[in-house]
Parts: sequence; structure tokens; C-alpha cells
Amino acid sequence: MAIRSSLKSVVELLADSWKLYKKHMNMLALIGVIPFIFEGAKMLLTPGFAIEYGFPMWITVILLVAVAVFAILSLVFNLVMPLALASAVDEGLRNKKLDPARLYKTAFSNLIQYLFVVMLLVIVCVGGSVLLCIPGIIVSVYINFALFTFLFEDKHGIDALVMSAWYVRDLWWSVFGRKLALLFVSFVAMYVFIVISACILIPLGFSLTVFGIIFELFVFMIIIPFMMTYLYVLYKDVKSVKGSKGPDKAFTEETEKIFIVLLVVATAALLMFFFIATLSPRGISVSGQSFGGASYAVNVTNSNTYYHNSTNGMMYYRHSRVFTNY
Repeated sequence: MAIRSSLKSVVELLADSWKLYKKHMNMLALIGVIPFIFEGAKMLLTPGFAIEYGFPMWITVILLVAVAVFAILSLVFNLVMPLALASAVDEGLRNKKLDPARLYKTAFSNLIQYLFVVMLLVIVCVGGSVLLCIPGIIVSVYINFALFTFLFEDKHGIDALVMSAWYVRDLWWSVFGRKLALLFVSFVAMYVFIVISACILIPLGFSLTVFGIIFELFVFMIIIPFMMTYLYVLYKDVKSVKGSKGPDKAFTEETEKIFIVLLVVATAALLMFFFIATLSPRGISVSGQSFGGASYAVNVTNSNTYYHNSTNGMMYYRHSRVFTNY
């Protein structure tokens, strides 16, 4: 692979990404739409209308079970979809015939190891965010290519994150700017789609549910596949600039230490959050309540309510709508 001195411009990356995406857009859309099928089924089978129109209880129960099943399938396929899409883009670049069933099958075979990488990604980002917003953004850019290093370079666990950080090293601002450009283009595309769809669907009397389903279909079939294509093209471009030389021992050890510290920070923050939530007071105090011309201070603790009469100094206790003079 030839080594270049700088990354392609945003315009070049967008042009290359669009060319690759357009060539395989049908198969990429098909891969992207599979999770949407389960998501859409979950939305359509919501039991709210059954309750509203007084359907028999057994129909509501069946709908609830179906919604739960489709919600699980939607979650699983949404987790696996990035692997299938990334593999599809890679094979498309090498002019291989794309087979969505085979790509998803391969993606599921890597699911456990991939989930471990995703877990590390999330925790490391949380750890960076705990140290304020900017460290979280910095870390998220450094680990931007962890999916690709896991999938195409056989890097597992924290090694996938370290390899991604190596690629981004000395190119952080370039990668950040190009990723920001992708987010901007995607936002503009979604905004334009929303405006055009609203102008067409609302006058025709379609509900917000239908509008939401059509918008999600657009995101799953076009936005997500194109974003994956762009990120893959950016990853290949960064690799061509960095060359085939991998991270040295010093960089690997230093980066692993940083990631471990962020993992510890994130874990400690989550434990502290749950600890504080557990110890938080359950009582709610409200002043200024007035009953029969007297002013009361109200304290609600669990399911019991206490009223303090500021006029006569008496305390009243209410439980199950019965007032008792204390």
C-alpha cells in the first residue's frame, strides 16, 4: 500500500464514499433494512390500541409477547448490523458479490467478541466523559476505528482500541474534522428528508406513527449504510497514511494504561451513581398547602403523608385517606 503524507479532503472522501455506496446501494440497503423490519413490527404491534378499543385481554397479552420478541430481535440485529455493513463495504470495494445472509451469518459468529469490544468502547467513552465533555470527545475519536481493527485486522478486546488509537495518533484533528463533516452531511440529509416528507404526508392525513416509520426506514436504508461506507473509506485512507508499521511497545503500554484508567473511572462513577441513587431520600416536602383557611407544610414519605398546621401547631397523619390527629 502506498504511503501518502496527508489524508484525502472531505470532498474527496465524500465522493469516494458515494461512488462505492452507489455501486452497492441495493445490497447495503437490504442489510440495513433487516433490523428495521423487527423495529417496525414492534412499533406496529404496540398493544396501546388494543387497550384503547377494549380488545380482549388475551389479545393484549399476545401483542405484548410479540412486542417483546421483536424488541429483542431488533436489539440483536441492531448490534450485529455494523459488522455486516462493514464487511459488505469491504467486499464491495474488492468487487466481491454481496450476500446479506452470508454477511449476517459471519457477523453473528463474531458477536461475542464484538460485544466485548463494544463494551470496552462504551465504558472508555463514559470514563472520558466523566472527566468532562472534552476528554470524552478526544477518546471517542481515538477509538473511532476499533470496529474495523477488530473485523479486518483480527484485533480483540483492548488491542482493537489500541490499534485504532495508533492510527489516529498525529491525525486527531484531521480525523475529527472529517468525522464532523460526515455528521453534518447526515444531519442535513435527514433534515431535508423530514421537511419533504412532512410536506407530502401531513396534507394527506398520515399519522405521526407512519411518518416515524418512513423516517426510520430512510435512516436504516440510506443514512446508516452511507455513514458506514464513509467511515470505512476514512479508515482505509488513514491506514494508507500511517503505513503498515504498527504501534511500538511503548505506545501500546502507555495507551493500555490510559484505557485501563478510564475503565476504572467509568466503573467507579457508575458504582457511585447507583450508590447515591440507593441512598437518595424518598421523602418529598411541599410548603404552602391550604385546607379550610389553615396553612400546612406537607411531607410525603413512602406512601404516608404528614400535614403540619402552622395555625394550631398540630400534626396530622394521612394514610388511606384517613386523618389522624398527632
